[in-house]
Amino acid sequence: MPVTGVRYSSPTNSTLFTNCCGVAVCDDQNRCPVCDAEVYPENPRSRHRVALRQQIYAEHMKRVDRLCREDRARERQREIAKGGQS
Repeated sequence: MPVTGVRYSSPTNSTLFTNCCGVAVCDDQNRCPVCDAEVYPENPRSRHRVALRQQIYAEHMKRVDRLCREDRARERQREIAKGGQS
């Protein structure tokens, strides 16, 4: 039997959605309402803890990506400025 995890749809929404089909799942539901995959973890508190960790990680990775893009843009600007002075 397939197993699926859960996630939040956004940082301000505490509704849990299945990773398999992306449908909302209640704390007392142990199976995805669409594909019948077993929802993991079974404990509602653990589900929210896992989803929160995933949300925090996703937000962190967005910040890291933004900082890397900004660094690359600054480096390109330096190269352009350096090339213009030669």
